[in-house]
Amino acid sequence: MIRNLFLSRLAACCLLPWFTAGCVFDTAGLSPVTPDPFCGDGVIQAIDGEDCEGPDLNDFTCQTRGYYGGTLACRADCTFDVSACEGPPPCGNGEINPEEDCDGDNLNQTTCLALGYDGGTLVCDTDCTFDVSSCEGTPPCGNGVIDQGEDCDGDELGNETCESLGLGVGDLACNVMCAYDLGGCYAPVCGDGSVDGDEVCDDDGTDECSGTCNADCTGPANACGDGIVRCDEECETLDLQGSDCTAFGYADPAGLACSGLCAFDTSGCHSDCGNGVLDPGETCEDGNTNAANATDDFCGPLCTTNTWACAGAWPGYLPPSNTDETWVTFTNTSLAGSTTGYATGAAGSPVNISGSYAYNTVASGCPGCIVQLYWGFFAGDPPASDADANAGFKFCQDDVNATPNDTYNFTLNLPTQPGTYYLRWGRSWEYSCNYNLGAPDAGRSLAVICVY
Repeated sequence: MIRNLFLSRLAACCLLPWFTAGCVFDTAGLSPVTPDPFCGDGVIQAIDGEDCEGPDLNDFTCQTRGYYGGTLACRADCTFDVSACEGPPPCGNGEINPEEDCDGDNLNQTTCLALGYDGGTLVCDTDCTFDVSSCEGTPPCGNGVIDQGEDCDGDELGNETCESLGLGVGDLACNVMCAYDLGGCYAPVCGDGSVDGDEVCDDDGTDECSGTCNADCTGPANACGDGIVRCDEECETLDLQGSDCTAFGYADPAGLACSGLCAFDTSGCHSDCGNGVLDPGETCEDGNTNAANATDDFCGPLCTTNTWACAGAWPGYLPPSNTDETWVTFTNTSLAGSTTGYATGAAGSPVNISGSYAYNTVASGCPGCIVQLYWGFFAGDPPASDADANAGFKFCQDDVNATPNDTYNFTLNLPTQPGTYYLRWGRSWEYSCNYNLGAPDAGRSLAVICVY
């Protein structure tokens, strides 16, 4: 009662200040009262689940939350607002982002029971998917989680596709039994205009010589310079298809190239035909590049073809001047009317032989000797035979030392055995012609004749 009386008097004193100016509160005996914390009081209460307070982000940024960048903000409920952060939301940031079942301790209010199990403890795996290994009971098909014995569950295909299963392309699905539905898978078809499976390209066709894609959809369509000889190409820079200059009639195989249009370029091909040497690739050599006429010229202009009609190898090059013995030289040799060193004639028929010789008596080493020169036919490759009656030395010019620079002109019958025969010369230092000479070597050949 005394308390009530005090309060009433106190109230009266306060209500009537104009009558009681000296009446004031005395708070000396009161204790301060601390209000309960709340979101918006400016103090981050982590124990109450607050991440932030207004502009105070507790030194966090988008980057510290696992994003690439952007601007972190604070929601009205004092949790982080990452909507303005840039980059994929990371697993492990405690927030359930798209494609995540959970994140850390945040299970999105899901339990083993909610997933169809009988009980147990649901946890979150490090990849932000549910770990149901501690759940109890049989996992149901249709819970959206691939459980033991299931290929898939709903839209969850375990990151498999038709292609990863080796079934081509298409749409892999999951049936009501949580097994793969393969009905949407099919083998890719090159040429259908769709780049599928292992195809690199597909231009809606299978003609590798046109368009943008080759016939098996493994790369671009043919182009000169791609290193592959196809379509109407003759070659590629590093692929001459085994060809060389000899394929184009040249004696030397070197020099063939491929042009920028993938056609053979023979501008670098060459031949040493006509130099008197049977070079690689040449089938004949007669010291000139004249066209063969089968009369007195039997080697083609490229030295790759010849019309020598007698059996055996090409008879070789017959130089215009014989120097087997350096003190005797022969020039202007004519055989059967031919001055090229090559001729033909019928077996056993007479042929005219003429020319000039020069004999140096001093250089011979026997200036006082009586000298004889001989001419005759000697066999080349078979079937020519030195046993033929008309073969061997058949003409002799005596006392050459008396007329050391002179001409000769005579007729001999050709051998009766067909074949290649060489007109060769011999020398003796005797009192007269005795034809007692051995067979001369090839270095004494003056001309060659094909006896037919």
